[in-house]
Amino acid sequence: MAANTTDLEKRLWDAADELRANSKLKSSEYSVPVLGLIFLRYADWKFTQAEKELKDKGSSRRGISASDYQARSVMFLPEAARFSKLLDLPEGADIGKAINEAMKAIEDENTQLNKLETTTEAFARTKIWDDAVEAILSSPNRPNRPQAGSLGLQEQSLPSQADILAHEGGLGNCSRTLEGVGGVLTEEELAIFDLLTKPQIELSQVEQKQVKQVAKELLTILKTEKLVLDWRKRQQTKASVEVAIKDILDRLPESYSIELYNQKCQEVFQHIYESYNGKERNISES
Repeated sequence: MAANTTDLEKRLWDAADELRANSKLKSSEYSVPVLGLIFLRYADWKFTQAEKELKDKGSSRRGISASDYQARSVMFLPEAARFSKLLDLPEGADIGKAINEAMKAIEDENTQLNKLETTTEAFARTKIWDDAVEAILSSPNRPNRPQAGSLGLQEQSLPSQADILAHEGGLGNCSRTLEGVGGVLTEEELAIFDLLTKPQIELSQVEQKQVKQVAKELLTILKTEKLVLDWRKRQQTKASVEVAIKDILDRLPESYSIELYNQKCQEVFQHIYESYNGKERNISES
């Protein structure tokens, strides 16, 4: 790792020397667009690693979406924001505009970001962009991937177990229950079951049992692992809840089509979002 860090540092210093020698701008001026490029490169590397990990995680019904990346503390990058798009720009292209558009695309897909300051606007029509791209992006002097620590960037992690909400009474503290095939459902579980089966969906007894089990497992996982303190305020924890819902609802009977599965994922997430605010007991226990 030390060798890679040293090599990256040398390349950056060489690029800075090139810019100081061949432009009329001060280092404080060209540092802004250069740091924007470094940001995009690092975000792209993180995204690529997560993309490999998620490659085989989906199913024919459960697709991979932005929330799968965000749950891993990785910004979702649309195609327009991929670093390879910048590398493939033809000679004479408006590089400043391309980077502005990449930043905007990242902002649109990752709502936890405050509006990304457009770092390129003042530089888009100046020679500094050509110099910066030539010094940092051009082959064969293209930097190797940056190490997370070398840029002073730390991976975030989910809040600790100490932050997990304590719902008084657990799952057995509700009065209204549903018995029958698949056992007893508490009121909270019944709310999930109703969302999954209404309007009327024709299910066999075996399928009803499956749906009941899904409702039980989902609420247990959410309340013990995902509904952390103020979970709705952070995109990572919110995405983690959404991913858990998609994963567990993928166990619904095959009679749930892709369209119906996606619809139920959205309905259940909306119910959880409105009913469990991350500060107080959920509304069905009040």
